[in-house]
Order: sequence, then C-alpha cells, then structure tokens
Amino acid sequence: MSKKNVVAITVLLTLILGACQNDNHHDADDDIEQSKTEEVEPDTPTDETSVAADESDEESGDQEDTDEDSGDQEDTDEDVDTSDHETDVRVSELVEEENYNNEEEAIEAIEDYRIIEQTNVDLGYGIEGSADAGTGHYHVSWNEGNWLIAIDFPLDPQFAVETYEDGESMAKAIVEYLEDHILPPPDQRGVIRISGFKDHPETTIRWQQGSNVYEIEQETADPLEALQIAVDYQNNQ
Repeated sequence: MSKKNVVAITVLLTLILGACQNDNHHDADDDIEQSKTEEVEPDTPTDETSVAADESDEESGDQEDTDEDSGDQEDTDEDVDTSDHETDVRVSELVEEENYNNEEEAIEAIEDYRIIEQTNVDLGYGIEGSADAGTGHYHVSWNEGNWLIAIDFPLDPQFAVETYEDGESMAKAIVEYLEDHILPPPDQRGVIRISGFKDHPETTIRWQQGSNVYEIEQETADPLEALQIAVDYQNNQ
C-alpha cells in the first residue's frame, strides 16, 4: 500500500472518530437537560398545592371571623332583650293599680278633674291654658285629651326648682314633650298634678281605665321624668 493511501485512510478515520465523539457529547448534553427538566417539573404542582393551601387557610379564617361576628350579634341581642326586660320590670314597679267595683267608682276616684273652658295663656302647639297667681303661687292648667294637667309653681324664684324659670316655662316644656310622647289614654278622666316648689317637688299622675285606676308618684324637680314613666308604661302595653 502506498503512503498516500495510508495517509488518506488515517485522515478519514480521524474524521469519523471526531464525529462520533460530537454525537456522544450532544447526547450527554440532552440527557443532562432532560434530567434537569425532570427535576424542575415537580416544583410546579408543589406551588399550586401551596396556593390551594393558602386559599383554604384564608377561607377557614373568614369562616372563623363570620362565626365570631355571629356570636357577637347574639350576645348583643341577648343584652338588648335583658335591658328591655329590666326596663319593663322597673316601670311596672313604679305604677300602682287600684281596682274598683265598677267603672263609675273608678271615674269618681279621679278627683279634681275638670274641663278648662276659659283660657288666657298660649302654651304652644295649639294648646291654650288658664293661668292665675296669688299668695305666692302661680297656677296654670290645661286639657290634653281626657287629661287635666295642673301646675303649682312659686312666684318667688328662691322657692322654685332650678329646672325651670317659672310655671309657664314648665307648662310649655310639658306641652312640647307631649307632642311626640304618648301618655296612657284615660277612658274618662286623667289628672297630672305638679308642684314646682323646691322643698317638696312632686309629680302625681292618675288615670282611669275601666274599673281600674293607675297612679305614678315621683318626687322630682323635673316632671318630664315622671311623664316618661307613664310613656314607657304605655309603650309596654
């Protein structure tokens, strides 16, 4: 064999071996890439699982908050019911009830009731009253429905309750109060008597319904406090 042929064969073999090595190198790289891909792929479901777990925790937290809110609302409702019951009990204890044999006797038990026919003082809201003064007293009276309301107030301010300037201002305050507060309606007669003397301030409320007479008596410088008891009693009926 000539030298030229040997050289040619050697070169050819060198080229073939180089190509094989490159193919093996590429295959190895592909295997490495495939291995890396397989190692990374499991991370994706792990992230999805983590997100799902977080959402589940949030939903659980929201449910717990809802349950707590519901519990708080139930506690509030119970507190309101308890407060209303206590108010009802207190009001009923402040109202005395007298039973008579018949309605006529109950009506007669409401003494000093009268209808005011001659008026000389405007108390507001379309209410007219009768006022007079003498021997240190200022008297003002008026009717509202079947009620007679009568105030005895001192002419000298040093003897008067500090809540009101004079008898007329007290009367106007009561008229204004009764514009949006409802007293128990007497069947025939009801009398409210008020003393504005600071040594013995007092409000007495008596009214007749059927054969029963109801009474509220409060030693207070503000007659609106006693009237509020009567209003609450009416609202609880």
